[in-house]
Amino acid sequence: MSSYLYRRGMEFHTIPKLFATHVVFGSPSKKCMGSGICKLYTLHAQERTHSSCTMVEAELLLSERHLALLVPVQQVSAQHFEGPHFIMEEDFFLPTWLNKFGNAAARYIPAGAYLFQRINKNVYVNFPLLVQS
Repeated sequence: MSSYLYRRGMEFHTIPKLFATHVVFGSPSKKCMGSGICKLYTLHAQERTHSSCTMVEAELLLSERHLALLVPVQQVSAQHFEGPHFIMEEDFFLPTWLNKFGNAAARYIPAGAYLFQRINKNVYVNFPLLVQS
């Protein structure tokens, strides 16, 4: 998958690591209502989590400065992917298990509107990662 992204001109500055994950969309401060990314779980951690929030399977491509989210089109909710932008209502701080890959500083996706694309059978969103100061 990542080699395809390189050919499409969406290159990363470092070789990205690929993770299978479960994503809960929404805003953390709104108990996962609204828009954005509320939680990211490893597949193993999700099995032990008893959450009433809807989770979707996805893949993450993670580098030092970017996080790309790939969600299968059939799992995409129109609520979260309507219009040309994916809206992050608030900053999303990467969970500890993802911060281990890269620098040790806490990294986050800033709030904002991010263009998304449909590539093959996935919806793709590329987010910048900032370091918490």
